[in-house]
Amino acid sequence: MIGVLRQLLAARPLRPFRLVLTGGWESPVTAADRMTFMDGETVRVEMEDGKTHIVDLRHLVEIRS
Repeated sequence: MIGVLRQLLAARPLRPFRLVLTGGWESPVTAADRMTFMDGETVRVEMEDGKTHIVDLRHLVEIRS
């Protein structure tokens, strides 16, 4: 799954996507510089309103475009 995320972030132009997690929670990724890999199973997603989502990729169930 990490490989897929890296490919999505490297695409030019970036097509925004959403990380869909267990429980139906979603985290939108609107620009490549708004998502950072923290370690092997965690990413940080910066929202346009300045908030930050810490996402445990073990709870990722879908990548939605």
